[in-house]
Amino acid sequence: MEQLPLIKLEIEGMKHQIIHHFMSYQTELSDCVKTAIEDTINNFDYVSAVKQAAGEIIEGTINNYFKYGDGRKMIEDSLQKGLDEAFSRSEP
Repeated sequence: MEQLPLIKLEIEGMKHQIIHHFMSYQTELSDCVKTAIEDTINNFDYVSAVKQAAGEIIEGTINNYFKYGDGRKMIEDSLQKGLDEAFSRSEP
């Protein structure tokens, strides 16, 4: 079986060049990131985000009230009262 040739690549010098290159553009990169963050903050739709969060909280609170809280007991009591009245009228 023939052995494939082994290619050895040394990139230590390239590593230093890449680091130096990035360092030379650090201010430009930093400015780009800063601008992108500022644009995101300035263009963020806070009103929609607050409306959505408030809607989710209200819906969750109402659901919990009627599934697990006093609302459930109120519905059960009302239903029981209605059934009691319905069956008491039908009895001779």
